[in-house]
Order: sequence, then C-alpha cells, then structure tokens
Amino acid sequence: MFALTLIGSIIAFNIPHPYGIDHLAGLDHAVELALAGVYVVVALVACAFVRGAFTIAIFFVSALAMVVSALAFLVQMVRDINPFQSPVFLSPLDPLPFVAVGLIGATVISLLWALRPQRMIERVLLLALFGLAAVCSLLATFTTFGDGEVMHHLYLLAALILAIQGVLLAAQAAQAAQTARVATRNRA
Repeated sequence: MFALTLIGSIIAFNIPHPYGIDHLAGLDHAVELALAGVYVVVALVACAFVRGAFTIAIFFVSALAMVVSALAFLVQMVRDINPFQSPVFLSPLDPLPFVAVGLIGATVISLLWALRPQRMIERVLLLALFGLAAVCSLLATFTTFGDGEVMHHLYLLAALILAIQGVLLAAQAAQAAQTARVATRNRA
C-alpha cells in the first residue's frame, strides 16, 4: 500500500496540465482527495474486523474527521477542474481550514492507539506514524503560505500517506491482539 500511494502520488503530481492547457491547476487536490478517501475506507473496513467499543470508536471518529478534509479536497478539485464556473455556494468557502481541522483531528485521534494494550514495538510504530502525520499536517497548516505553495502539498501528501500506513498497522495490531485473546481463552 505504501508503494502504491507513494508512486501513484509522484506520477500524478508530475502530470502537466491534466485539465487542459488553459488550466494551470494540477492533480494535487485530486490525489489528496483520493488519499483521504483511502484513509476513510480503510478505517471503516477495519471497524468490521475488530471488536471493542474503544477500538471501533478510534477508527470511526478518525474516519469521520478525515471526511471533513476529503470534502475540502473535493471543493478544491472542483475549482481546479472548472475555475470559472464553480457552484455559487462554494465560491465564498475557504477549504484550507477544513483541510487542517480534518487532517489534524484524524491524526491526533489516531494517536490514541499508543494508549491501547499492545506490544511495545507496535505502540512505538503507531506513535511514530501518527505523530509524523500530525507534525506534517501542522507544518502544512502553519509554515506554508497556503494552497499555491508546493511544500504545502508535499506536507499534506506525507501526512496522508503516513496516516494511511498508521491505520493499516493499527487494524493489523488490533486484530492480532484480538486473536491472541481468543487463543488465550481457548487454552484456559
């Protein structure tokens, strides 16, 4: 999944004028929307494979927070595709605060995985992945001058890819812990 998201993002970020020669916008918002969608799908599917209210709540609430970012990326993508005829109700809307709130919210909520009872190596890896994703999303929000800057999109790309890897690892760790508990009960 890491290779797919990274290589696909690199290829998409390097396609010049995907909406036609008269549009200067690239596929940055489309890639960010797709990655946010992957995060939401993975987190929601993980809810079906794990047990425990707290475990399911972390997946569900982080997916819900990422939906906020995904909708903001959708607004940006619609503006990229047709900048002169975007819907009137979207015109006064600045999507950048929604991107920040959703992405920072999802990564901070996901940091709760470090509190779960699991092996130390899993805790450290989850803390590193979600911590780096939170740092990248904070850097995208507070150290760049907005959407027109390349570093803004690179920080968002890193945050999204790290968050996806984190949610995959969290799902695998939660399922392994659940299997271990069942095996322990069956032996007793």
